[in-house]
Amino acid sequence: MTEDITQVECAYSMDFDASGHDVDSLLYSLLDTCLYHFSAEPFFIGRVCKVLSYRRGDGTGGDDDYQIHLRAWGESFDVSPLQGVAKKTGCSGRE
Repeated sequence: MTEDITQVECAYSMDFDASGHDVDSLLYSLLDTCLYHFSAEPFFIGRVCKVLSYRRGDGTGGDDDYQIHLRAWGESFDVSPLQGVAKKTGCSGRE
């Protein structure tokens, strides 16, 4: 895995949906969804994204008052070189 986002190829796209009762919870939901796809199969890391739809709430504070749908282009990365790292250092990093 690279630390340089310019090295990420736009091999395929993934769509993401998120909703929230306000802008802050919408952003939290979106970041949580992206983090899930980064840390679970298919280990997706996006390079660019495009907002396909955005619905701003009417202020009633409903659970899905704000909604966003976006498409991100990126690639999957191989986690096998990283799998021993967490076990080796442990939670405290002292082992």
